[in-house]
Amino acid sequence: MKSVNAAEVVVMLDVIKRIIQQRAGNTVLAEHYRARLVATRNMIEEEAIVYMSSLLSLYDWDTQGKKESK
Repeated sequence: MKSVNAAEVVVMLDVIKRIIQQRAGNTVLAEHYRARLVATRNMIEEEAIVYMSSLLSLYDWDTQGKKESK
């Protein structure tokens, strides 16, 4: 399975959003997919925050360990 980076996900979500706006208008189906799009975007943002927080914690832990060993 190919891994997808954040930039590809953002582009994909923008394309989906444009297609929904151009083709579906204000139908119930369009509203459903808009809601799913927003939920997906929010989930990706939350995952990015958790990931960055983890990286910063690892960096702090590594930096602290190097200072203690000196």
